[in-house]
This record gives sequence, C-alpha cells and structure tokens, in this order.
Amino acid sequence: MRTSSIIVTLVGLAVAGGSAQVAREMLAAQQAQATIADPAAEMVEVVVARGDIRFGQAIEREQLALQKWPKGSVPEGSFLSVDEVLGTGAAEPRRAKRLISTSSRPAISSTSC
Repeated sequence: MRTSSIIVTLVGLAVAGGSAQVAREMLAAQQAQATIADPAAEMVEVVVARGDIRFGQAIEREQLALQKWPKGSVPEGSFLSVDEVLGTGAAEPRRAKRLISTSSRPAISSTSC
C-alpha cells in the first residue's frame, strides 16, 4: 500500500472523529439547556378519562382524573375541573357524545361530552 493512501485514510478518520465529537458536544449543550427550564412552572391540570367511556354512557366522577399537562399543549376546549365536566344541578347526567378512549385524544373537551 502506498504511503499517500495511508495518510489520506488517517486524515479521513481524524475528520470523522472530530465531526462526531463536535456533534456530541452540541447535543449535550442542547440537552443541558432544555433541562434548565422549570417544566412544573408551566403545567396545568386537565380532566382526563381513567378508562374508556362508551358513547351515550353517563359520565361519573369515578371515571375522571386530573392530569398535569404543559400549558401550551392543552387541547382547545379542555375542561380544567371535574365539576365543570359533570355540571351542577342538571336533571340529567352528562353523557358522552362519542367514544372517549384512553388511547385517543387524552384530554376530555367540550366537544366530547
């Protein structure tokens, strides 16, 4: 093997190693910056279903739970309290207008009940 081939191979390996190191440092800096922000400061509690609620089934307090969500990603129309979902003083219980599933859209919103 010629000396020039060996030198080119070594230079290529050095460039590749240097590029990998720079990329690793950049990713570590981004991760460190992301953990600096206090995620608890921007969280709100939204009402979610503990399990599936069938279409037409009366919604009861035991079927609902509160879960913390990032304030910026709460779906529009979401309820922020269980009492808001159940309503107060209504003659008829609130019923699901569509299937509310734990595997579908996570928050219960005004369009689902």
